[in-house]
Amino acid sequence: MLLSIGSAHVEQPKALFARDWRARINEAIADWCRSWNLVAQDLARDERRELVTHLELLGLFDTRHAADHIVSALGVSRATIYNLRKELTP
Repeated sequence: MLLSIGSAHVEQPKALFARDWRARINEAIADWCRSWNLVAQDLARDERRELVTHLELLGLFDTRHAADHIVSALGVSRATIYNLRKELTP
């Protein structure tokens, strides 16, 4: 009998991972991209601005190092994310 390890998707218990901010950010990005049928690394500037606005409204930038994680998830520079956030302020 062979055991296969690795490819099975196991749902994480919500209570256990409620404080995992990286997972929340990843999930928010994936949900937003899925709803618009887009790929995070292929977003145009306007699409990135909309996504950053969405993440800001969810409060996902409030955690320390969240911006760095979002930069990695989107494959853009820190300057890009900070400039997009700057555009959100009046």
